[in-house]
Amino acid sequence: VAANAESISAGQALYAKNCRFCHGPDAKGNGPMAPKDSHPSDLTDAKWDRGSTDGEIFMVIRDGAGPEMKMKGYKGRMTDTDIWNVVNYLRSLGPKKK
Repeated sequence: VAANAESISAGQALYAKNCRFCHGPDAKGNGPMAPKDSHPSDLTDAKWDRGSTDGEIFMVIRDGAGPEMKMKGYKGRMTDTDIWNVVNYLRSLGPKKK
């Protein structure tokens, strides 16, 4: 999915609906409903612990974040296109890929 204004806008809406509760409204990892003793990732910083490529980010959103799986995957709850839109939105917030 091309990272254009339409995709980023759709991704922002999907993020607000599905992700902000744990990752926070500004994607800093400070959401009010994160599972107890979890530390959601800051999605705006320069280091992504679970992968830095678009494909790796897609897989974490789709399949969840292990090993304890405190972040459940969105496979079956979001389409692949929706997940790519969220990836594009997150890329618009954080450091630019090299």
